[in-house]
Amino acid sequence: MVAVRDAREDELDRVVALLDLAFADDPFVGWLTRRRADARRRYVELVTRRLIAPRGRVLVTDDLQATALWMPPGGWQLPLRTQLGMLWPLTRVVGASRLFEIARVSAAIEEGRPDAHWYLALVGTSPEARGRGLGAAVVNAGLDLARSDDVPALLETSNQKNVGWYERFGFEVRRRLDPPPDAPPVWTLAA
Repeated sequence: MVAVRDAREDELDRVVALLDLAFADDPFVGWLTRRRADARRRYVELVTRRLIAPRGRVLVTDDLQATALWMPPGGWQLPLRTQLGMLWPLTRVVGASRLFEIARVSAAIEEGRPDAHWYLALVGTSPEARGRGLGAAVVNAGLDLARSDDVPALLETSNQKNVGWYERFGFEVRRRLDPPPDAPPVWTLAA
């Protein structure tokens, strides 16, 4: 059995590095960051350190070879001050000219989410550790949190080959969103 625990503050640099590598070829993150490696790294840093770590769960395997970022019910309800504090970091990720487009696409993706749910924001496994059940361990740990709160778990993916992987955990496709012509489709799954 793979041990899963919360990441410590001093491990977040390694978590960010792992997720940066894991999302190097992700269609949506690539669209969001215009395939710029520096922007992708800033995006992963923003999600990990500014969104999930302060109010969610950064789950890792003991060897830090896999991680999953889970947001609890109500975690996305950010105070206005926090939202405003993220504008500059987000602008550095997507560019000022794309802020409204990104906001529209994000709102469309979030449409119809249940009020209470655990949200799987990002999950990644180091390339050398894939196939050993480490990613499954961090996903299952989050699903246990959702079950203990008696709420659904939710995620989005823009990588169609990941849909089948998530279905192994009991996730089911709820919808497919086809955003603007230059953005990839996004599947919403719930368990």
